This record gives sequence, structure tokens and C-alpha cells, in this order.
Amino acid sequence: MNRKYSFLVFSLIITIGIFVVIIALLGMNRPGRTVIPKEYMEFIWVVPGPIYTDMLLLFALPIGVFALIYVATPIISKILVFLHKIIMRGAKYGFAQLGGEIKTGSFLKRALYISLFAFNVSAILVGLGYGEQFRGNIGLIDPALTLNESEAVFLGTFLFATAGLFIFMPLWILEDSGLIMYRIFPSERRAPDIEGVHSLYGNLWKAYISISTLYTLWEYISKSFSVLNGIHDPAILTPIILCVLPFIIIGLVSVPMYLYEKYLPRLKNRVSSGLRSSNLPSIQIPDIRQIGVDHIKVE
Repeated sequence: MNRKYSFLVFSLIITIGIFVVIIALLGMNRPGRTVIPKEYMEFIWVVPGPIYTDMLLLFALPIGVFALIYVATPIISKILVFLHKIIMRGAKYGFAQLGGEIKTGSFLKRALYISLFAFNVSAILVGLGYGEQFRGNIGLIDPALTLNESEAVFLGTFLFATAGLFIFMPLWILEDSGLIMYRIFPSERRAPDIEGVHSLYGNLWKAYISISTLYTLWEYISKSFSVLNGIHDPAILTPIILCVLPFIIIGLVSVPMYLYEKYLPRLKNRVSSGLRSSNLPSIQIPDIRQIGVDHIKVE
């Protein structure tokens, strides 16, 4: 098995394992004996049904989004290029010839961006007071409030994994299709611009998902551990879930990420069909050694 898929399988196992543990602990609850907060049975408050239907929906939604993106790829690519032309006036476009493989590190970084994006959106909404949309009875007095907020954050993160996939996958398609833009300024003291069309959009989201996101995640983890009454506290599952939250989210989107790699050739063809009317040329980026740059000496 390819190493990049091994990580997806590992994350998927963790995700399924967390659900199994939660369901098992719910079954151990008894009158007067709480092993895990009963609110876990409702799971994501805004989603109708108990944890069983929520779990199926959380896995089904990303697959549905992949199917939607696959069908809409020609339209999505056309819209993104149209917006790009408005922002980057005077740019010309073409398809660069790329290799066929993606490094495992780059593949995992894509998955991590989805995870951090989903967490960031959830944390912001909970901070704005919308936590009860994800976790019921959140407005209890401290220390329960700290734990309830943490639970609302990770439950919201589960839900927004699909949104992260919807945002980032079209950018992956543009990148893997080799769609680039270039601008040359012969009359200006300005270096040429050559970059992938996806970069304009990707850089915006990367700025949004900054190091502060990791700090916020650590803050929720540390605060949740700090209010526990020992390792036997029924709420200990909350900080544990937060610790493995990035893997859980990657597990939720693991199937569409696998499908993306499998159907990438078809997706690239659909980008080409969507932009056929633009008559974009195929561009061969030269090896830097072929243009003598390696002979330039810096004084």
C-alpha cells in the first residue's frame, strides 16, 4: 500500500474507534452512574437524530461533496479562472506539464489543512456564542462550561470537515491540472509573475489557517485537562478527543481523498473541458539548468 494511503487508513481507524468507544460508554451509563455525558447520544445538536445517524451522515457528506465537485469541476474551474482574471489583470494562462506523483508529505499537508480549517471555523463560532448548535446544554456553570465548550468545538469540527473539503478540493484540482498564470512587465522594474492559479486562493486560506489555530487547539486541550477530577472523570474523553482531533477529521475525509487520487486523471480532463473555450496553451517549463542560471555568479 502506498504510504500516503496508509496514513488515511490509520486516521480512519482512529475515527471509527472513537465512535465505537463513545457508543460503548453510552451503553454503560446507568441511573445514578454517568460514565459519559448523556448529551453524546444526541451528538451534534443541530443534526437530527442520535449518534448512529450522525455518524453515518458525517461519513456520507464528504463522499457526497466529492461527487458534487466531480460533476461540477468544469463549471468550478471556469468560475475560479474568471475571478482570477478579474483580480490579476493582464495575466495569461496555460497548462504546465507536471509529473504524475505527489509526495507523501504534501498529500498529508492537504489533509491537515482541511482538519485545521474545520477546527478554526468551529472554534470561532463557539467563541461567538453558537456552541449550542453543536452541543446541547452548553450554558452550565464552570467547570462544566469549559468542558462543554470544548465538546461543542470538536463536534462542530466534525461537521465542518465537509466544508473544508468543498473549499480545498477544487484548488487541488487546479493545482494538479497544472493550470498556471503568467504576467510579464517589459516596461516596468518588476519581476515576472509565474504561479499556479490555485495559489491566489490557497494563500488566502493558508493565512487564515495560521499558527494561532494550533495554539487555540492546544489551549482547549490544556483547559479541558485542567478542570478534570482525575483520570476517572467521565469527561476525560473530551480532551482525549481534542488530542486526536486532526486525525479524526482526516479519517472523516479519507474516502473522498482516496477517490480524488483515483479519479484525478478524469478530473484533469474535466478541467480541460471546462476551459476549452479559452484555448489555453500547453506550457513546458524549462529546466533552470537549460537557461544558464546555474552559471550566474553573485559578487
